[in-house]
Amino acid sequence: MTIELENLMRFLKSPDKTQVEMGLGFAHLFREEFEEHFKCSIEDMHEMHALLKKTSIWYKEKNFLEISRLFVNRRCVIKVPKAIAMLEELQELHVNNIDLTDFPFEMCELKKLSFLSLTNGLLQNLPIGIKNLKTLEVLFLQSNRFKEIPAVIGELKKLRTLCFHNNQIQSLPVEITNLEGLISLELQRNQITHLPVEIGNLQGLKTFSLENNLLSHLPAELGNLKGLTALNLINNPLISLPEELCNLKQTRIYIAQTPSNMIIPKRLAKSGLLIR
Repeated sequence: MTIELENLMRFLKSPDKTQVEMGLGFAHLFREEFEEHFKCSIEDMHEMHALLKKTSIWYKEKNFLEISRLFVNRRCVIKVPKAIAMLEELQELHVNNIDLTDFPFEMCELKKLSFLSLTNGLLQNLPIGIKNLKTLEVLFLQSNRFKEIPAVIGELKKLRTLCFHNNQIQSLPVEITNLEGLISLELQRNQITHLPVEIGNLQGLKTFSLENNLLSHLPAELGNLKGLTALNLINNPLISLPEELCNLKQTRIYIAQTPSNMIIPKRLAKSGLLIR
């Protein structure tokens, strides 16, 4: 790094917002080195700067290169700036109510991200690069247009909360059962017709919401989820319930708005686990 770029970095890292703006103004004098260092164009940097100025985060953080939380919505911007990859300290990112059709691949470079919310958009898939988010613990993708859960989700080994509710999902990939640390799985308001038998491998799961789906049968392996505290089956066309649900002795099993003629094993009916 040249002395000139080092001086420019001092401006950009200054807690004084005026100096940051001066630094961005000088950046064009060192365009080639600047863009090589930050892996983005100066124009992308200005776009990011304009976004940050519209958020309260800009006024709270020490400097914009060290921002740890960011909230983006339609009032701020109509797309996610490419320069978001510069925010190397970012841990929590909310991108809501923006008509995203594709997951911005630049987000895959946010190596410290632990919380990601991309809701009320038009997403249908995720890039393979999302597996680089190795510190991700919470992922909210509700109210998009997913028809299936991408198998790459199974690569996010630290994931504890996964939310895909209000999409168009019909089935679950077996890879989702690789998420051994998963505690909460929210899949309500989809079109799921069946669950993989491997779902019983999610031994750490505590809450599992399947409300408003198209399930007619459940795998007996659900009975292996002995740490489960809540299983929401409300408004599913269930024909029967497996007797193995009796193993879920700490679980409240919600079955309101299921068929009145649903077959319930006697032992399960007397267990006190079912809540209508």
